[in-house]
Amino acid sequence: MLELDYRVGYTLLAVIFLCAGLGKIFLWRFHVDVSSAAGIPFPVAAVLSSILIDAVGVLALISNRFVWQVSLVLSVYVLAVTWFFYLKGARFRQESYDQISQAAKNIAIMGGLILAAVNEYHQQFQ
Repeated sequence: MLELDYRVGYTLLAVIFLCAGLGKIFLWRFHVDVSSAAGIPFPVAAVLSSILIDAVGVLALISNRFVWQVSLVLSVYVLAVTWFFYLKGARFRQESYDQISQAAKNIAIMGGLILAAVNEYHQQFQ
């Protein structure tokens, strides 16, 4: 039963990255422009890379293969996204509440990814 619980959690994490990846594909120009405005170097390459990271993350989480390695990579990726898009220019005022909420959501996602990484690491090397 516990294995099923983990699989449900991994699938729910995968849905987040599936939606993000599809959003970047279907709103390509928007994401390149936003990345450029955020000061990310080589925005086209960055968006392409992020689509690849999203896709690999989805496949790993759903297939339950390389979960601990991919979860660590996704955690670093989400940390970078959180910094560049939500915290870098945040003023921590009422007007910035949405940015802070998005940052908090991403921190929670990182927590889930780190739990997945630790769980799968222990299962693999136990």
